[in-house]
Amino acid sequence: MEIDMLVHIGEKEEQKLFEKRADQLFEQPIMVNRHSITST
Repeated sequence: MEIDMLVHIGEKEEQKLFEKRADQLFEQPIMVNRHSITST
């Protein structure tokens, strides 16, 4: 029972890290696009 809980928590933390990483990957191109749009 306790092991299942730990595994579940571990998966949740992994999901959070993955989402954070995905956000950063998505944000960077948007920042670059905005910059290139404003500079032209």
